[in-house]
Parts: sequence; C-alpha cells; structure tokens
Amino acid sequence: MDAPSGDAPVVNMLWTGGWDSTFRLLQLILDTRATIQPVYVIDTERLSSLIEIQTMDRIKRGIVERFPCAEGRILPHRFFSIHDIAEDATITGSYLRLARRWHLGSQYDWLPRLAKQSGFRALEMSIVADSKPHGGIAECLHDRVIAVNDEHVGRYWIIDAEKDASDASNVFSFFRFPLLDTTKKQMYEQMGRRDCSEILMQTWFCLAPIGGRPCGVCNPCQLVVEEGLRRRLPRAALFRYRCLCLRRLPRRTAKRILRSLTWNGLPR
Repeated sequence: MDAPSGDAPVVNMLWTGGWDSTFRLLQLILDTRATIQPVYVIDTERLSSLIEIQTMDRIKRGIVERFPCAEGRILPHRFFSIHDIAEDATITGSYLRLARRWHLGSQYDWLPRLAKQSGFRALEMSIVADSKPHGGIAECLHDRVIAVNDEHVGRYWIIDAEKDASDASNVFSFFRFPLLDTTKKQMYEQMGRRDCSEILMQTWFCLAPIGGRPCGVCNPCQLVVEEGLRRRLPRAALFRYRCLCLRRLPRRTAKRILRSLTWNGLPR
C-alpha cells in the first residue's frame, strides 16, 4: 500500500483486463476497503492493447453497477508507454541471467524498469500458483519470497531480501505477489460462490486477435484451452486451434498462414 488513508490503503496493481488481475481486483473490492490504482503499459505493437483497455472499461463499469461499494474505489488508470521506459543495465543484466534458467517473458525486464523509474515500491503483480509455462515465473519466485499477512489487504509475498540480494532481488523487489498460493480453478470456484464468475468470463487473453476476437493460436489462447476453458474461444478460433495445428509452428509462420486463411474466407 503506497498511499494509505486511515485504514483504507491505495493499492497500485498491474491490471490488464485478464483473468488473474481481474480476480485480484474483485478480491480487493469484495474483501477489503482498499482503493485500487490500476496500472497499464501500452505497447503499440500489440494488437490486443486497445481491446484490453476496452475490456477493463467494460469490467469496471459492470463491477460498479453490480457492487455500489466499488464506486470511486477503482481509480482512473495510470497509463505508461512501453517506449518511454528507460534502459537500466543492472535490471536487464539480472533479467537475462534469470532468463537463462527460467522461462521468463520480456515483460520481466521492462516492468521492473518501469516500476523503478516511476517510484513504485509495492506494485501488485498477479502471478498465480499454476502460472504457465512450467519452469516459469512461479517456480522462479518459489524459494525466494516470504509471506506478509496484511490486515488491510490480506496475505501477499515479497522477495526475501535477506535471502536473495542478487538478480531476483534486482528484478522483483519492486513488486508484491498476492496470488502465489491461488490457482485459476480456485479463482473460478471462489467467484462462482459469490456469483461473480461471469465477470471473470468477460476478461481478455488473446495477444493476436482476428477481427476483434480471440485467434486460438497465440500462447494465451492455447492455455485457455489447456486449462479447460475452451468455451471462451469462438468457433473459428477453436477451428484454428484444433484443425490447423498452427500452435506447433513458429509464431511468424503461423501469423502469415492465418492472414492468408482470413483473406480467403476463413470465418472470424
């Protein structure tokens, strides 16, 4: 909590309109008195950025309509451009060394650089217990964090600086991780009991949408199917996933074939 007001803190959190971060948003709204400051990084090269922003706006309006107690507690987004994030040789060097051992996406290089230059010291990142791929971020953090029981926002984990003063600390010390003991299935079950599962189903996941709808080919689309939520994909996306097997091809090749199929009448 970076800017407390009485016993109601302001929680800075990375919110993308995805399943995990939206669950955390709901958790804070329903179980705490916290005010949420969403943080989002705009990448103009990602086809999904505009859809993610539209999704967050729709979800926010739906939450406030459903839960009047949320009125005023979800602050306007703080938007940052990925192109304005400063270089930092120390963070990037640490990230590259970690990435040789663990499957870490490039966001774990530029997100800590953003946090450092913007003054974030407890930016929430919604990493979950069953994060994919195996050998990725959840496993990288496993032996490097300690739990903090916070009476205002619940339990979260932070890098244990006494145990790890090396690369992991350089990269992850700006963040806290409130969902490291929670799985996606548990999220769905918890929100189902509270009649909120339909909000989770509105979240966005696809990185390469076709006609504004999930592609069925990118890694997040594949994970949605593998996690048992294939109903989130439209028929054409499932067709691409199951029949074309493009997920086995290099991403650039897959995109090229997808464009050709779309131009030649493949349903969107």
